[in-house]
Amino acid sequence: MSLARAARSDIGRTGPWILGVTAVGLQMALAAYFLGLREAEHAHSARERTEAADLRAELVAVRKEAEAQRASTVQTVESLLGELKSDLGRSFERSAGLMVAPTLRLQGTLSEVERTLENDRDERHTDLARMDAALFRIEKTVGATVHSSPSIEEKFRKIQTEADPSLFLVHCEFTYLTRNPGEPERKEAHTGTGAGTAFVVADGGYLVTNKHVVQPWKFDSELMGLVALGQAEILEGSVRVSAWPSGESCLDDWDELRFETSFENHEKRTLSVLGIAPDHLVKRSMEIAGTEVSYEVHALDNHDLAILRIEGLTAPALRLSKGTETVRKLDPVMALGFPRGHRGLETGRVETSPSLGTVRKVQDTIHITASIIPGNSGGPVFAENGEVVGIATRIYTETLGICLKIEHATALLDQVRGRNAVEIMASPR
Repeated sequence: MSLARAARSDIGRTGPWILGVTAVGLQMALAAYFLGLREAEHAHSARERTEAADLRAELVAVRKEAEAQRASTVQTVESLLGELKSDLGRSFERSAGLMVAPTLRLQGTLSEVERTLENDRDERHTDLARMDAALFRIEKTVGATVHSSPSIEEKFRKIQTEADPSLFLVHCEFTYLTRNPGEPERKEAHTGTGAGTAFVVADGGYLVTNKHVVQPWKFDSELMGLVALGQAEILEGSVRVSAWPSGESCLDDWDELRFETSFENHEKRTLSVLGIAPDHLVKRSMEIAGTEVSYEVHALDNHDLAILRIEGLTAPALRLSKGTETVRKLDPVMALGFPRGHRGLETGRVETSPSLGTVRKVQDTIHITASIIPGNSGGPVFAENGEVVGIATRIYTETLGICLKIEHATALLDQVRGRNAVEIMASPR
């Protein structure tokens, strides 16, 4: 009986082995949890998905290898225990004088069982070490970011990259004549300019920009004062509006504009000005050459909008907000455009310049801290979700910019498209 108890005691050592197999299962479950969580949180990152797939493949290989080793060990142990049971049965059926040989054989069998179980424990420890190493790699890769979201900079960088093909650098030139009070019959021609940004707001090549980009004279107090005094005349038929898409070369080797690479309403007639918001003029007065002059100049308000169209344009329309009711103070925003127009380009190629900030105030217009510099006028202002909530329009102070709400632009667009508008600022053929 003591021999039988000893045999049962040795057989009982398989308990820790079974627990070890369970521990391997728990480790595998934990690894699967990490992998599942990582894929759910970081499905947007191709690089991280690739790393997760590599880690998963490694864990699957470890799991298969561990399962194969476990099956082999179980088969070996069951075979040895079967031999042991058979030998014990035969031993107890024989007389005491015939017990010596079976006993020696049993001792050898039990020693082989112990060696097998010891080898199995060593292999399990190796497998667990490999599993722990794989899990450590998972935790190192995703542990610091598994619960975090992309940064504001990362979000807006993605928005800027996607929006670039839909942005255009706009340049306007017009001619105005001046008269010398002493020589009223003599007229001198001058060139006025405007610069800004336009962006695609609807399929079919519809773009929006500021009115002061394509009709800059209406916002020039000094020039409008001279017009009121009779000393200046605007030749509106001379207006040339040109637009270069982001990525296009717009300057030659002498930093002069390359109009042949642009869409324009002057010679090629590939661009047209379809709609202008109604003028809202306000009375002003100023002293010119000792004379008090009253004149009218355009107000800085929500009427500073214009709709352009480029025939055959395939650039996608930006996503426009349905309304700015949800815009709140301190919301992050990005202004995108071409500060300083073509003069802000260093390579001669059109390239957007983003500026990040927050919303300071939402009233009739949206006040933001993102930098707005001349040339940004007419460009989109994006919310964090990638929708355009405003149009960059003017500077209030060095640290505060004014944006028109996007619904003013969509309303003008609806009017223009609804009446099948024709070009309203065509240059003479």
